[in-house]
Amino acid sequence: MNSKRLNRLILSVFFVIISSTAAMAYENYYGTIEGANAVVNNLKCAESSSDPMICMERDFVFQAENGDYFFMPGIKRSVKTSLYKKNVKILGEKKGKVLNVNRIEKFDNGKYLCVWDKKEKLRKNNGR
Repeated sequence: MNSKRLNRLILSVFFVIISSTAAMAYENYYGTIEGANAVVNNLKCAESSSDPMICMERDFVFQAENGDYFFMPGIKRSVKTSLYKKNVKILGEKKGKVLNVNRIEKFDNGKYLCVWDKKEKLRKNNGR
């Protein structure tokens, strides 16, 4: 009986450690969504999402307030295009020049509103 209790205790501690380190890896990042080609090659960007020049962009990046940029794999082009030149807050994890996104919030009317959520997307996809 003591070995079962010890095993349960060890497992409980293990799961607490794992869950807390996973939660700590994600941070909030503030910036805008910009055209990747324009940012990476320092070229003229489209003025807005209605500018025909936006069609020339193959991908979009998150450009942080400090000027660093990050690619966002797993986010549809349509989502990125709809947020082009908008102030956003992204909850994610940086790995080099990649930002693994968990949630995107758009700044609108003085507050951030969630426009894309990975958990919600996965929940909807699994419910098909």
